This record gives sequence, C-alpha cells and structure tokens, in this order.
Amino acid sequence: MEETLTNPRTASVFIAIFIIFFISLQTFIAEYRAVLLTTGTTNDVISALAETGDAWPHPASSRSVRDILSICGRLLLLSPRLKSDPALAEAVSTNCNHIANDFLARSPRNGRAMAVALLTSKRIEADRLAAAQVAAPYEPWPLNVRLQIVSASADLTPEVAALARADIGRAMLSHWGREALATLYITHDRMRPLIAGAADAAAPADQRAFLDLLRRETGAGS
Repeated sequence: MEETLTNPRTASVFIAIFIIFFISLQTFIAEYRAVLLTTGTTNDVISALAETGDAWPHPASSRSVRDILSICGRLLLLSPRLKSDPALAEAVSTNCNHIANDFLARSPRNGRAMAVALLTSKRIEADRLAAAQVAAPYEPWPLNVRLQIVSASADLTPEVAALARADIGRAMLSHWGREALATLYITHDRMRPLIAGAADAAAPADQRAFLDLLRRETGAGS
C-alpha cells in the first residue's frame, strides 16, 4: 500500500483528483451564491452586491452572469435605496463593474456586459459606447440601458451625442423603444432635441406612432 501511494503516477492521479474536486467545489459555491443573489429580496441583493472587492465568488455560467448583470442594471437605474445613498450605490456599482469586466474578459462582445460596464463607468467614452452598439445594436435590454446612460449624463460630447442619435433611431423602430423615448422626452429636457430629431427622420408610420404615444403620455390629446 505504501508503495502504491508513493508511486509517482498514483500521486499524480490523486493530485489531479484533488484539483478537479477543488475547482468543482468553487464552481458549486459560485453558482449557489448566484442563485441566492438572484432569488433574494431587493435589500438582500443590494447588501450582497455591496460587499467589498471579491468577497463573493463570481458565477461560472453565462446564464447566472446574465441574470446578475440584469439585476445590476435594474438596481443602479431604478432602486430608490441606491438613489438616496450615494456611498451604497458606489459600492454596488463597483462590484457590478467587476462582474461585467470579468465576464467581458471571457466574452468580449457580450452586449449586456458592455452595457453594465458603461453604466458603472465614471464617464461615457465614445469608443466604448460605439463598441457596445456594435455588439447589441437592437437588443432591447442593452439598448435601453444605453439610452438611460446618455440621458443621465450631464455633458454629452459631440461624438457621444452622435452615437446617441443612432440608438434613439433604433429605439424609434419598436413599440417598447418609443415608450422609453416618450418617457425620456418628458422627463429629460436635454434629450428632447435628440429625440425630436430622430422622430423627424423616422419613417412616417414610426413617427406617427411616437407622436400619438407622446400625446397620450402628456395628455395633449385629451
């Protein structure tokens, strides 16, 4: 028995088994925590995402990452708790940025990860926005996040504004997109010239549908 354990080939097998077990355990822990994160209450999710640095393992499966990226976007854009607590919002944003960039290292052209990376950046860089558009030009979730990012920017460079016009034009083609644009037109004064320009350039049917929706939203037709 002692000879068997000290045999180099046998030792290599035991080491390989241990490595496989360790990797499998880490993967299981990461996926388990991802499930807990995506099924917890809003406050639990915020607390988990606010943990410093790499305190919780990043999930291994693309589906889990996709779910967490969606949660990151929803919370950072809509959560009243984060809007009222800048320090907490910064902590969540930092971890979401880590998750997005970690996934981009494995899947460089993932539109959802690119959108979250943009959302969690300190400023909008035209080249990164353009790359995100190329990765997912019409996919609703990334497109909507890009629109929200632009609308929240205090100062748009000419390059970013030009890219924003292209996204607004894409959103004008669908009902959900026109709804999002109508809301932005009403709530963000700086977006009005960009949206109005896209509406003027839209096909007659899309232009008419957007204007009808805008009238309903503002009560102008009543």
